[in-house]
Amino acid sequence: MNMSLISLLLWISSAGIVAAILWYLLACNNHLDNIIKGKTYKQLLLLGTVVVLTLSYMYLWASLLIKDHSGTVLLNIYSWFSQTSGVDNVPEPFSLKIFSLIVSLTGSVVFSGLLISTFNNLIQRRITAVEEGKIRYRSLYGHDILIGANELTFSVVQFLLSNTKQGSGSRIVILSKHPAQEVRQRFGHLNEKQQRRMVVYNGNICEEQTLKELKPESCHRIVILGDDPICKCDSGNILILDQLIRILEEKSKGMPAGTKAVKECYLSYCDDSFMLNYFQDHHAPLIHLYPFNFYENWATKIWGYGHLYHVLKPRESFQYFSLTQGQISPTSDHFVNLIILGFNHMGMELLKTAIKICHYANFDEASEQPKTRITVISDETEHIHFFQSRYSGISHLPDIEYTFIEKSPYDPGVRTRLPELINHPQAVSTIAICSDDADRNYTLATHLPVEIYEKNTYSS
Repeated sequence: MNMSLISLLLWISSAGIVAAILWYLLACNNHLDNIIKGKTYKQLLLLGTVVVLTLSYMYLWASLLIKDHSGTVLLNIYSWFSQTSGVDNVPEPFSLKIFSLIVSLTGSVVFSGLLISTFNNLIQRRITAVEEGKIRYRSLYGHDILIGANELTFSVVQFLLSNTKQGSGSRIVILSKHPAQEVRQRFGHLNEKQQRRMVVYNGNICEEQTLKELKPESCHRIVILGDDPICKCDSGNILILDQLIRILEEKSKGMPAGTKAVKECYLSYCDDSFMLNYFQDHHAPLIHLYPFNFYENWATKIWGYGHLYHVLKPRESFQYFSLTQGQISPTSDHFVNLIILGFNHMGMELLKTAIKICHYANFDEASEQPKTRITVISDETEHIHFFQSRYSGISHLPDIEYTFIEKSPYDPGVRTRLPELINHPQAVSTIAICSDDADRNYTLATHLPVEIYEKNTYSS
């Protein structure tokens, strides 16, 4: 074949390929964009297709230009494709020199541009996916699972880190609907070694398929918190628990009875009666269930364990004291006088715990004295009305008097009345300040009427 005709065909086919590429880019809408931003295998497939088609096209034309049957054509093409230094030594004809230059330029684009950018894109996408909590790991074993992220996240993470039998390298996998970066900020005070143990998944905590990705059948412990505030998670947490039970039962089918591992599961709840009805019907042999109410536990620790702690460890200091302050005995005429300023969820639990501790502490049925006095002062009327309707039975207790004042603790009339509330010689007074705003709590605690500080009233 005439060499000029070969050159002409080479230029025409090259122009046709360029035209086809331009048509694809203009006419195929976002098809290429979908591949570029799509899954990893699609990107690698695109890169491999470009390289294979390019080398095949070049080999076809090189075999026409180079009359060599010794098998060195492919080696020459690879040499031009991977480096530009061999272009100067290309023999005649001139069309072969032009062809080698095109091959060299194409190789520079593929290896220096497309290849590097592709792998750089893959790495960047991996980093972004990890930061967003989209990566799932299949090799998890002996890990702890934390489902949900709310105000308890940091406390629970600290508990899991300090109470583990799986070694210091065991993972804690957190699943939450909240952005992964926001979840990581909740345990940002951990040291670098502890943070390396944390794995954050972003997803729907109520979706069974997402829960399966946590590999609960291989975990050590499970903690169910929920993504919403504690007081709004009960029904959602029960749904999650039921799905986990089904997953574990499904994974254990066909296994001998002695080889089925029983998982520890800690379930956060708020409404004790709601949970009690559920637990009465609960039966899950593959789960040891430990329900807990965070605020109730704290209320019990603050007012229930204080006196016991002093008895067991008298030489050690303890931040909190019991409501009785050691002054209430079966024959004494002293009585607990509790004032709660603000009434959030913690305030509700403190009130319920106080009722449990003070009920018939030293009440004499004959004289109907002394009675525990509890006063709640808060402008959070919704919480007050909820408590009154939810626990209406407490109003029938003969040994406890309740007063709900629906005003702000900062109200001038309230501040005038506060000294009167503690001004009783037999009153063992305690003031509890309960607001979701920590700054407001501190301000209120340091700006109470002077008479309260002079009375040496215990505040918490």
